[in-house]
Formats: sequence, C-alpha cells, structure tokens
Amino acid sequence: ASLRRALPSLACVWSSRIPKTKPKNDGLCNRNFWDMRFYFYHVRKEMVARLAVDHGLNVLQTDTDVAWFANPYPVFKGAYNTTNLITQVDAPYVNAGIFYVQNVPKGSGLAWALFELHRRIDLFMFHPERVVDYVKWAKPPFFSNSDEQTLMNDVLISSITNFSCYAGSTAYMEMRYGGSHKIGWENVPEKALLASLYKAVGKSVIKVGGHAAYPLHVLGGVETAPTYFS
Repeated sequence: ASLRRALPSLACVWSSRIPKTKPKNDGLCNRNFWDMRFYFYHVRKEMVARLAVDHGLNVLQTDTDVAWFANPYPVFKGAYNTTNLITQVDAPYVNAGIFYVQNVPKGSGLAWALFELHRRIDLFMFHPERVVDYVKWAKPPFFSNSDEQTLMNDVLISSITNFSCYAGSTAYMEMRYGGSHKIGWENVPEKALLASLYKAVGKSVIKVGGHAAYPLHVLGGVETAPTYFS
C-alpha cells in the first residue's frame, strides 16, 4: 500500500525476498526437482494472502505463460461477482498458477485457505522432517513436496469438507518419491480417504449467482462470513 501511494504509476515490481540458492536441507523435492519456481511458489502465495486478506485487495494471479485474449473482469464482476475464489480447472480441481480472489473477509474460509496454503509450502520447503507429523507411515528420506498446485488442491479439499487433507500432496508424493516408495498407494489409508473426500466435495456443491460453487470453511473453526470457490 505504501509503495502504491508513493509510486501510483508503478506497474511491475520484483520481490527482493527471492533468494538465489535452494534451501539447505535433505528434502528430496528440493534435491531432485529444485529450480527457482519453488521460491516463486513460496513468495507469491504469501503475497496473495496478505494482499487479499490483510489489505483487502482483489488479486489476479497469472503465470507468465498465460495469454489473455479478452478482459476477464466483466466475468469476474458480473456472473461471478459473488464468488470469492475463481480458478482455472485442473486435476483434481484447480490450477494454482492462475486464479482470482475478491472480497475476502478476515476470518473467512477463503482467508484461512490462502494463509494455510502458504504455511504448507513454507513448512515442507524448509522442514522436511515435519512430514511425519502429517503422514505417520512416511519414512526418511522424506520427499517433502512443496509444489503449490498439489498443496492448493489439498487445502481446498480441507476447507470444503472441513477435514484436514494431506493425502494428494504429501502422502501420495511420499509413497511415490520418498523413503516409503515401496509401500504402494493401494496399501496406505490415504487412498481410500482421498476417494471419500472427493465424494464429499462433490456433494457440497451449491448454486451461487446461478453457477456451481463450493462453500469454504475455516478448518475446525467458525467463519466470520461465507466465501465461495468456483
């Protein structure tokens, strides 16, 4: 806000918080797949949460490989004006690289989801040893997935169902790439859990402003205001 007041014509900035080196830990996600995308995941998800919730701004996040052939704001402010999180569809629900957040009250389900997403990215990027807190059968070396897309989908599943989910982003990745890769997805409880949560998400859909949307919840808490994802 101070930067905008001081330089109202400024259109683009670069975050000085993006370091040049990868985290110094033994997470296999960092070791085997690291590039600068991961720090962008970390910084931009914190900025989206702070801008949308703390400062009350509406935020359009768009990847650099996205081309806009029409102005999306007539849709955002027209048919979807009562939806708080508008996303591009991707497996299983959203693409974490392109979405719009608007009118996000503090204490709402979407406010919780935005900050929770950054918390998970930060946690698994810098503390792979914490994986076992969420996936009890996981064994080192931990993969400790900090990819924003899989984490965002699990956060939204958690918020929609009001049930904490790390199945698709953390458990599955530990089974596939981590020290637990020999266990097999068929042999862990998260496989059935994820299937049941997908069904619960499907049953929660409602009509908001004439289109399908999902109510978002503060996990284990009470929302100050309703928010919706579509």
